Amino acid sequence: MTAGKVLVAYATRYGSTKDIAEVIADTIRKRGIETDCMDINTINPENMSVYDAFFVGSPLHLGKWLPEAKEFMQFRRDVLNKKPVFVFTCGITLKDKTEHILKKAEFALYEFSQYVKMDEKEFFAGKLTIADLNETDSQIVRIAGVGEGDYTDINTVNKWADGIADKYLKAQ
Repeated sequence: MTAGKVLVAYATRYGSTKDIAEVIADTIRKRGIETDCMDINTINPENMSVYDAFFVGSPLHLGKWLPEAKEFMQFRRDVLNKKPVFVFTCGITLKDKTEHILKKAEFALYEFSQYVKMDEKEFFAGKLTIADLNETDSQIVRIAGVGEGDYTDINTVNKWADGIADKYLKAQ
């Protein structure tokens, strides 16, 4: 397909998903494709028809996508289902891509997969800085025994976005 314009939409709590979304957007732009990268909460639904493809991402929070990301998928399904949709999920637990962890991450997608077809999906490790967390999230992280760190693999993100560009997107 020829892509005139791509939207990389993301939900985020502490910035890791935004960082990954920006890497994806930059990778697609390097292919000569006009690309917008926006927080889901700022997207005007009336403007979505100008896009030829969508990347949509959310972090895992307690094993689920953020509510605003799930709602975006559900309530914008009419537009999304007319174009290619590439989904990415981020989370600190994804640093260890065991079968169990990946099944849990896949399950998070089930909540909206009945509404929106996904052409491709990927799971990326993110970053966690405990000092940045609100009190509730900080307690959850401590109970779960999750350690902080930046496990983002920019090369993996670039490779995924490049692969999608090769397979689905061509500059006009």
